[in-house]
Amino acid sequence: MYIIMDWGNNINIQIYGKNFMDTELLDILKSIKQDISDLKSGQQLMNQDISDLKAGQQRLETKLDHVFDQTAYLTEFKTEVTTKLNTIENSLNTIELITSKNWNEIASLKTMKKTP
Repeated sequence: MYIIMDWGNNINIQIYGKNFMDTELLDILKSIKQDISDLKSGQQLMNQDISDLKAGQQRLETKLDHVFDQTAYLTEFKTEVTTKLNTIENSLNTIELITSKNWNEIASLKTMKKTP
């Protein structure tokens, strides 16, 4: 890279064999500055997006915790209900047996009553 100065306020710069006048160089620098500014703006937007994603993830984790708690409660509730239903079923079977025995005894008593 060579810098050749002209004392008439003009700068002539040669980069990799290509000559640039001061206005061309200024335009290139302005373009680079704008690109950097655009990159910074884009980075700020990405940072905001990342913050939004983190907040959304936190909300999802909170909801997932609630779902986990509800699932545990429902599993426990199902176990209780199943146990109670089994108890009721056993009680009904016992009642049916006792009722059947009672009907047999009633029939037997009616038969005895009818015979002199």
